[in-house]
Amino acid sequence: MSTNQKAHPMRGHVPDPAEDLLLGDALDDPAHFVSNLHSRYSGLVFGVAYRITGSASDAQDVVQNVFLKLPASLRSFDLRRPIAPWIKRLAARAALDLARTTRRRSDRERRADHGREDVQDVEEAILARVALRAALDRLPAEMRAIIVLKEIEGYTNAEIAEMLQITPANAAVRLHRAWKRLLKHVDR
Repeated sequence: MSTNQKAHPMRGHVPDPAEDLLLGDALDDPAHFVSNLHSRYSGLVFGVAYRITGSASDAQDVVQNVFLKLPASLRSFDLRRPIAPWIKRLAARAALDLARTTRRRSDRERRADHGREDVQDVEEAILARVALRAALDRLPAEMRAIIVLKEIEGYTNAEIAEMLQITPANAAVRLHRAWKRLLKHVDR
């Protein structure tokens, strides 16, 4: 870090000049701000949502939902904090909400989705990935989400606890239980 840049008070974040321009729009032109956030972060939101829901169409619904509700969510955003982690939290919450309220796809639909992927590439690495995805799909949404947030998105137990509105100790216990159940599904 150069001497001109100061670390953000939250997690050593170095301010991003492009992000600073976006934040300026937040107060002056909220519609432009939301449009710019969509352009910059929709892929990030889709990735988080896809890893939690396991469905591209559900992930697309989450992207729409997050950005439609963004103007209302801005009221709770601290403009001094980095944007990307906040957007990820919104995406994770929206994906969890969707997973809780929608019925699971039938096993046949899931096999068909995975079957199309297998036809394209049958190498061992792909098969292992499909097996892991299938094992994740067998987990309840809350267990799947906590593994995705911790292992794929890289959140700490404290950050997960804040997102899920539980204690850090409870987050650690839930993560441990989710891993135990995931490993049972993988071993089958």
